[in-house]
Amino acid sequence: MTIEVSHRVVADRYRDSVTLLALSARLRAVAGIEAASAVMATPANLTTLADAGFSVPVGLTPSDLLVSVRGEQPARVVALDLLESLLAPPPRDPASPRPADRPRALLHAMVSADSAGLAMISVPGAYAAAEAAKALASGLHVMVFSDNVSVDDEVSLKSYADRRDLLMMGPDCGTAIINGVPLGFANVVRRGPIAVIGASGTGMQEITARIHRLGSGVSQAIGTGGRDLTDAVAARTMLLALGAIADDHSTEVVVLVSKPPSATVLDLVLARIGALRAQGRLRIPVIGAFLGIDETVLANRDVIRADTLAQAADLAVTLATGFNYVADAEVSTQPEPMLAIDGRVAGMDRSRRLLRAAFCGGTFCYEAQLLLARCGIRVASNTPISDNASVVSNGRDEPRWPESHTVLDLGADEFTVGRPHPMIDPTFRDDHLEDAWRDPHTAVILFDVVLGHGSAAWPVEALLERLGGLRHRTPAIGQVVAIAHVCGTALDPQDRNAIVANLREAGVLVADSNAEAAQWAGHALREIGRRGARSVES
Repeated sequence: MTIEVSHRVVADRYRDSVTLLALSARLRAVAGIEAASAVMATPANLTTLADAGFSVPVGLTPSDLLVSVRGEQPARVVALDLLESLLAPPPRDPASPRPADRPRALLHAMVSADSAGLAMISVPGAYAAAEAAKALASGLHVMVFSDNVSVDDEVSLKSYADRRDLLMMGPDCGTAIINGVPLGFANVVRRGPIAVIGASGTGMQEITARIHRLGSGVSQAIGTGGRDLTDAVAARTMLLALGAIADDHSTEVVVLVSKPPSATVLDLVLARIGALRAQGRLRIPVIGAFLGIDETVLANRDVIRADTLAQAADLAVTLATGFNYVADAEVSTQPEPMLAIDGRVAGMDRSRRLLRAAFCGGTFCYEAQLLLARCGIRVASNTPISDNASVVSNGRDEPRWPESHTVLDLGADEFTVGRPHPMIDPTFRDDHLEDAWRDPHTAVILFDVVLGHGSAAWPVEALLERLGGLRHRTPAIGQVVAIAHVCGTALDPQDRNAIVANLREAGVLVADSNAEAAQWAGHALREIGRRGARSVES
């Protein structure tokens, strides 16, 4: 049958990005559908759809909902019929407000909720700045989940928030935990004495979830948005958040997390810490997990340096509780998996030599590359660190895995055009991992599983079903060293303990942290290299 594209336009029907991603995932799951996309018809979205190979209707407005499905004709009919049911309002709960009583605008919402202190903005980027400005003018702290907000608008909003002593988290702030309430993509963690301020959503998730698993808890987790530590934005949210945490008597330790900020911006952050200490407002330890910065940068700056996300959590819990959780960042804390790795490498076919890593979390991808580089292992990536090779792929036309060690961030923009983020729908990740297991050159597979609110309800079941079928047909793939890291807690809707047990039962080695998983992968590749060297010598 012919593969074509069908569209459905729903005029003046706004849905936020998380809802649209979930909707895309449901439509893509229809048998015979190759790709599905549900977006608001903004100019930027229409451009990215066209770049992804979708035909784009004309005459749309940004308030229109555009749904596109690519596949066989019967499947397209089924998918668009399903769309109607997915968009239909659910049966009304008699205890819930009547539709006429639900707020239709921000000001109405604030009147309806007299005790509200924070507004979460998730509207098309073209409108997000205006809504955020209204909320700030009304005295509310703001979290802007929306992206596609200009840098100029971000600076203006954050400057205004600073003058009013209000937090302006975002734009593109995906994770926060405020007064115990998880917002966006966040994990369920107990409350406690440790605060986290971060420009990295998955970095914050790793730290807060590990703090919980070590027995402590989180007072606040304040997301800044990914651009906050750039020269243009100049850490405006992080600087204000530091002041707020300094005045929060329930916080005993604070962790700062991001990819490397510019030297100028880092100086601003360190100067703010110094000024707060001089004023007597900040008397608690500060841990800096600025991944990839030179180890001398924080020397003598009254900030404790953490090399990895896991080490940041370990240090924080140690300082908050007095119990030493700190592990050497260069050495695995679990000897048994290392022995299992050595055993698999010893029996591995000598054609197997390559690493294939697929990440849902961009910060996990970045951290893994840093740690592999410390092991002397250079990789290709679509988001390479310095000295690593760049590989460009959207997973459609090009091979998923080039003939080199490869570390992919599958949540990057080039992979999510026309499909949901792999944290929401792991199908695209599963496609890559299945191809990696099939490849006779694959020696080590590395991947993450990110749990929590907003993430897939069943993040590994389909993958393990595929793996079981592959092993039944090709027993030799059991030689592959498969390593996973599960970011989350047992309190998450998906239950981390159950996910870990399922992966281990399938023969996957599950590390306690992303850093440990990367170190295990590095160890496996070094052992493969040593085996090859011994073979040449003999």
